[in-house]
Amino acid sequence: SVLLPRCYCDAPYTGSDCAILRDDLSLCPNNCSGFGVCTEGYSARYQSVTAVCMCDANHRGEDCSEELPNVCPHGCSGRGTCTPEGCVCNQGFIGADCSLNPVPVCANNCS
Repeated sequence: SVLLPRCYCDAPYTGSDCAILRDDLSLCPNNCSGFGVCTEGYSARYQSVTAVCMCDANHRGEDCSEELPNVCPHGCSGRGTCTPEGCVCNQGFIGADCSLNPVPVCANNCS
């Protein structure tokens, strides 16, 4: 196995020969559509800086443009925790969005 020389570029340059000005390079597609964070790193495979979008919890896709279905209606009404399966309600609240109080059970059959 022959190791090829590798350039270590000074900021703000990138590329296998450090000829690309990073300001001219759009690292993440569509700048993650405003729904994610662009993370970058050096790729030995491409011998260049590469980047991927880390999408927020409500989006997916290469550029975070695909909106996920809302599994937690109304943000669990501030009375629960949103999980990929839906709302997990805090004690004392029920419903798909944790907006309901359970009906209290009457002591002594309400007599």
